[in-house]
Amino acid sequence: LEPMPRDTSLPDSVKVKKENNDNGSTLVIRNLRTGQEDSIRYVKSFTAAEEASRFLIHSTGQDSSFQKGIYLFDCPTRQLTPLLAGQGHYGKMAIHQSGTRAAFLALQDTLEHRATPYSLYHWQNGALTAVADTTAAFLPDGWLISEHRTPEFSENGDRLFFGIAPLPLLPDTTLLEEEKVQVEVWTYQDKRLYTQEEVRLESTRKKSYDCVWLSSTRQAVQLGRPGIPDITLGNEGNAAYALGTDEEPYVLPSSWEGFPVRRDIYLIEVETGKSTRIAK
Repeated sequence: LEPMPRDTSLPDSVKVKKENNDNGSTLVIRNLRTGQEDSIRYVKSFTAAEEASRFLIHSTGQDSSFQKGIYLFDCPTRQLTPLLAGQGHYGKMAIHQSGTRAAFLALQDTLEHRATPYSLYHWQNGALTAVADTTAAFLPDGWLISEHRTPEFSENGDRLFFGIAPLPLLPDTTLLEEEKVQVEVWTYQDKRLYTQEEVRLESTRKKSYDCVWLSSTRQAVQLGRPGIPDITLGNEGNAAYALGTDEEPYVLPSSWEGFPVRRDIYLIEVETGKSTRIAK
């Protein structure tokens, strides 16, 4: 993505949307065989289907004829199709390798959220469905769809993996600057050394727990949770089972036992979320 040169032919009184990190830049898609090019303005991010000539694109839009939203670009037809467009918030996205399925996070309102309550959308063959949001029955109370976990399709496309997370702790914005307390507390009873906690701070803040949406039942199932925080999928997401691991009970002993840290291992049924500890 490269910024377009400034148009100096317009009068200063006309405000032109600038290309930058917030607004996005021009995406140029070039057919290397024919030399034909297509340009799409104000693109924030995009991803390509591995086995099809299709791109999933997030643009901040240009005007009423090309609104902010998520678009599908089909290279053979050179057609740009809006999957969801209009004012709102658009997050991480994914397209299946075949180009026939896509998924993305979105919230269509104009409010500024300190923690955005995204919905997860699934698109297939022209049909768009909101498959999960903050009102979903499978979500624990006070949890939401994680904005930090990129949706991911299984290899066969029948499963859509995504993340959920508890509502983050947010600072009190009503306090004056001199009323805010800036302290960091660590005790010898903490499982990790202070330096480890510092290194892990950002990843801890963005931690999510894996879920899967099943196209066969059109239901979402929670796979990961506190106590089984890490999930490993099998056979590119097609397997009937996944492995869950938890190192937390052994983090403190690792200070004198050394690494690697021991883990509890769980066998998880992907279709139901049922977990069985198989190693301790």
